[in-house]
Parts: sequence; structure tokens; C-alpha cells
Amino acid sequence: MHCTKCGAEIETGAKFCGSCGNKIVETVRPWWMEGEEIVRVASATRCFEGEKPKRIILGSYLGKLVLTNKRLLFISSGKSSTAGSLAGVAVGGALGGAIGAWAGTKIGGKIGTDKLDLEGLKNAGSFDIPIEAIRVCECPRNFLHLVGADITNQSREFAIVFEGASPNFDIDAVARDINNAKFELAMIECPKCFAAIERAMGICPHCGAQIR
Repeated sequence: MHCTKCGAEIETGAKFCGSCGNKIVETVRPWWMEGEEIVRVASATRCFEGEKPKRIILGSYLGKLVLTNKRLLFISSGKSSTAGSLAGVAVGGALGGAIGAWAGTKIGGKIGTDKLDLEGLKNAGSFDIPIEAIRVCECPRNFLHLVGADITNQSREFAIVFEGASPNFDIDAVARDINNAKFELAMIECPKCFAAIERAMGICPHCGAQIR
């Protein structure tokens, strides 16, 4: 567990951070988050509400874009500012990450979201969209365009810019990862013939087994 203010590691059961004195509030994880693992992380991303980025950054938010095996999160700093002031949206340990970069390879062995500062989801500009609720995920130009329904079932649309990314940064790979996660979530292994089939089918087209 890490302090939501300074990012320092905190001992289990501690009431206050030993580094900055911040009061620790335990975050209760909903049952549906059990088994949730971080797949990729991008630091210093800027999120705009709407179809595309605006020339004026006022009203946009800096934060981290996080892809897990169950949802896509944008953990905002809670204010629009220049890159560099991202304390409070830090990801523990090795997930601090390169500025603006989508982790080049999937994080080895994956890491549970207990390493993530989920308190940041309360900040203005944050969003939490289940993978299956993403309707559009594309890269029309040099940004990521997302349309989906958040956990309150409210329709949302975002344009996400990867600030500080290298010139050869493959933004299309971000959309592919998200769309692949959606595809994988919609698939299930047949309990009889072990073929990969769509969860919604109900009956395996290969062996006729019923899928629950």
C-alpha cells in the first residue's frame, strides 16, 4: 500500500504515513474487482472531454491511463496543470513508469490493482469504464478517442493525449491493447472441447456443449 499524498510505502495497519503524516484511509475493494490485474500503464496523459483534444488545455486533466483485465481507468491529478505535477496519481513501485509512454511490453506476471492509488478516482476528471462497456476505441490521429459507459452507466466520450511520448511512439498499439482486452473478456473456453468461443453464444459451435 502507498500513501495517496507522497507515494511512500506504508506498513499494513498504519493510520498515518511515516513520511508526510497523511492520514491513511483504507479503500474497500468491491467484490467484482477481485482478481483484477494491471496490464498496462501510461504516465502523464492528458484527458479532454469530447471527441478530440482542444487547443486550450483549460478544462482538461493530467493523470495516468491504466488498463486492467476488467476496466480502463483514468486516474486524474484533479487539476489541469503542466506535466510534472502528478503526485497523488502515483502508481506504486516499478509502475511509476516513463512519462507519456504506454508500457512497451505487458507488465511481467501482471500486478494486482492493490498497487494502484484508487483514491485518485475521486478526483475531478477521473473515469472508470468497464472493458465490455467501451463502444469506440480508436486513434484517428495522434490521440486516443474513447466512447463508453462508466460504472454509473453514464455515456462518456474522451480524447486522450500522451504527453512527452517519443516521436516513434505507437499510439495505435494502445487502441489494439484495449480492443484485445475487450475481445478476450468476451471469450470463454468451452468446458468440453476447450475451444475459445464467444461467451454470449450459449452453445459451443464445435461440440454443441452448453455454455453457462
